[in-house]
Amino acid sequence: MTGGLDAPLRSGATGWMTAIENADVLPMVVADGPVGERGIALLLLADMAWIGPGAHIAGRVPRLPELAQIRLGPLAARRFAFACDPLDALVELGHCRRADDPAKAAAAFASSWTGGIAGRLRRGWRAARELAPDEAMTFSAWMGRIAGEIE
Repeated sequence: MTGGLDAPLRSGATGWMTAIENADVLPMVVADGPVGERGIALLLLADMAWIGPGAHIAGRVPRLPELAQIRLGPLAARRFAFACDPLDALVELGHCRRADDPAKAAAAFASSWTGGIAGRLRRGWRAARELAPDEAMTFSAWMGRIAGEIE
């Protein structure tokens, strides 16, 4: 995806947001400059995100309460919505990590998550989000058997 994290969300944003949400890879974001509405959306959608020393909120940024609730849960979404600095809030909530060199931190993490584990995690999280708890656990066991992880 191209463009700065400080860009506003446009009408077509739901397409890439859905693609990220349904991806079979771990979406990762590195923020080390101005962060606007698009950056907040990407940070919320990421499974792993790093915030560098140069990251800062660019102007007045909507907190995207619907997306925050979906990704953070209701209580954490409220903490995020009312925080003085949304980037600090995402770190305090454990959703993002601070790093002096966020690109290097992301590359190191990504190199350790190769293979099918990322897809299995993403499918499991999607099942938990969309299915009843017993169905999600059955789905997880079924997928584990297919992948040869469970006997």
